[in-house]
Amino acid sequence: AAATPSATPPAPSPSTTGTPPPTGEISDEQKKLAAAKRAAKKAQKNTNRTATQTKKSPPPPDTPLTITALDIRVGKILSCEPHPASEKLYVEQVDVGEAEPRQILSGLRAFYTLEEMRAVGSVLVLCNLKKRNLVGVPSHGMVLCASNADHTRVEFVVPP
Repeated sequence: AAATPSATPPAPSPSTTGTPPPTGEISDEQKKLAAAKRAAKKAQKNTNRTATQTKKSPPPPDTPLTITALDIRVGKILSCEPHPASEKLYVEQVDVGEAEPRQILSGLRAFYTLEEMRAVGSVLVLCNLKKRNLVGVPSHGMVLCASNADHTRVEFVVPP
């Protein structure tokens, strides 16, 4: 008896069809493709990062930087509120002798309560910084603080 041509051929293995095995596991071929794709993406990211770093490198300054380059002013915190989108930041309004108070964001929520921030007397403010958006809110300076070596304690630098 000869084999009948109507016999069903064996089902192709899942690794040759590109579909996952019926047990829900990923085939070895799919794992290799995913690993190759991740490696290519990582290489592209590293290439982009290197190119960005070389573009952003400022030329070395002609004159050495000194403390006189800093615009440090004595200010008074007029109001302080927690940042609406961050658990680490306070949004402060600080009077530094200008027409309008400066809005300054600081990461001091781990070290000061809201009441302590509102009760602070005079603070030192670094004023000649570019405006930065911190979690979507602009900051126009920095209050100066000091910390211990392991950064478990942070205190305002008190003006004389």
